[in-house]
Amino acid sequence: MEFNLTGEKSSKYLLAFGILLLFCSVIISDLGLDSHVLMAVEDGALPWGHTRNIDPLASDQSYAPQYYERADVIYGMLDSEIKLKSFVFLSSLILIFVVGYYGFRKQDNDMGNEFDYFSASIIALYPAFIFATGRGYLEVPLALIFLLSHLNFLKNSRHGISSSYHIFILGGLGVGAIAWIKGITVLIGIAWLILLICIEYVSKKLDLNKKIQSMVILNVASIIAIVALLTLDHNSIGNSLLFSFAAMIDIFIFLAVGLCLIAIFTSKQNFKDCITENYSAMIIVNVVVLGCIYWIADLWLTEAKIWDTPGIKIFFILGNNGRYVTLIAPFLIILTSNFAKLKHLEMNSKIMTVNLCLILILSSLAGFHGQKMWTDEAADSIAESLVDGQDFLLIHEPDLAMHWLYTMHSELSDSHPNSVGHWRAPSSGFEAELNGQEIENRGNLSEVSFLVIQPGLDIEINDDWQLADSGKSPLIMGADEWLIYEKSM
Repeated sequence: MEFNLTGEKSSKYLLAFGILLLFCSVIISDLGLDSHVLMAVEDGALPWGHTRNIDPLASDQSYAPQYYERADVIYGMLDSEIKLKSFVFLSSLILIFVVGYYGFRKQDNDMGNEFDYFSASIIALYPAFIFATGRGYLEVPLALIFLLSHLNFLKNSRHGISSSYHIFILGGLGVGAIAWIKGITVLIGIAWLILLICIEYVSKKLDLNKKIQSMVILNVASIIAIVALLTLDHNSIGNSLLFSFAAMIDIFIFLAVGLCLIAIFTSKQNFKDCITENYSAMIIVNVVVLGCIYWIADLWLTEAKIWDTPGIKIFFILGNNGRYVTLIAPFLIILTSNFAKLKHLEMNSKIMTVNLCLILILSSLAGFHGQKMWTDEAADSIAESLVDGQDFLLIHEPDLAMHWLYTMHSELSDSHPNSVGHWRAPSSGFEAELNGQEIENRGNLSEVSFLVIQPGLDIEINDDWQLADSGKSPLIMGADEWLIYEKSM
């Protein structure tokens, strides 16, 4: 049964349901892996060793480069799960309000606004934001910073963007702040400011056909450059092409599917008018998407090499990295909303209904289930018997192993500040280390009193260790059994 999705009444229901899901995700979901890692940072470094080890099969707490200075500031203020989730949830509410307020600008009066309930509801129901809110990720605050610092670029060119440089400076400051939060050099903000000035200059100098040509040239040249850079860094043109394509698919899922924009590509469109109306905003979206393609592909290639994992498995393990492109999701929603109101874009209502039904399923899963852990139970079990100063060893396949190790840091750091968590891959030969052998670029296991075995891992433990506890991982993770062994006296 079809109904008017963009109508105010149905949009209000969708908006209310989206806010409910956001709230549920805060209450129900466990913190995400990255949140645990960043909250563990002490003086800019990770106390149990870096997440990317010199030895790909083992951790070493002495190898802890100070890459996380900004985490001391951010997570010094947001130093608990309640504070972190509350901050992200409040950011989500503000973002929904801003998108609704700026989603529809009256055509006859550029200063007049009506609240766009439909655009606001799409942001409220966005599975990526619901998931990020429950996990305590900062994607929502980052998207809010980007939107607020680039709102002026959403005004169509009939009214023009002011020539005042404060608009470009604001955009540069916004991107600089985002870069700092992500641990990237803030000089990117200066580069972005220069880029915005160049985009505006080109926008005023080119006619429509040249604007279209410039977008085509930008995309073709950028994709060639991305593949070339990835090939230089990772020495494989085949993998560079494969992972670049996979990153494009991932981004398409997060933007086109997640924001219910598939309907745009299946209806009659006037993309020429879209380019004429807001060339600057479309180039901004284009550049951010291209940047994310490189960022995600490079990350996947790096992890695939470290973990010695096939590409298809990396796509499923790290597919959530597509959330980085949500930086422009609110910006894109307002842009397409403005185009739709100006009759440049049309929505295929049947496809929109199907897309929205899919989103409701994904959003409900993210809101009513969210992230689930098994390591919290394992850490609680260890904490009951572990003496402060004794260590434990996590036996886990290399995929995200160090991230899972740090989820246990959150549970043990207060009660056992002098205990260290170690990680070894099943094929690392850790048995010899437990018997006293020391290996370069690996932490010393002489104080290890407990072994924690990853759910579903089939591994033999010798008679020097006795089974102390076990449990089931969450159903969504396979409901396999995790094991804890204690060293025999």
